[in-house]
Amino acid sequence: MICYVAEKKGYLDFNNRKYSFNLERSGASLRQIASKVADSFERNWSIVTEYTYSYVEGRHRTVYTVVKTDLPERDPDQLAQKRAR
Repeated sequence: MICYVAEKKGYLDFNNRKYSFNLERSGASLRQIASKVADSFERNWSIVTEYTYSYVEGRHRTVYTVVKTDLPERDPDQLAQKRAR
């Protein structure tokens, strides 16, 4: 599990247990983050999902899912960012 921090342009890697806070620089797209995390484990990735969590509702919601084999220009997080401009 990781937490992307937009203001710092990086993510906190909760998989890396030897450091309490480990900020890794990364691009903001889900594809960029998934690639960087997978590289740190010397592994490949196939799917990445962004979630939000509501303490009021006590559950998480899926925001976007990116599949590695899909065309990058069709990634839903990037399409939403383009629409917001």
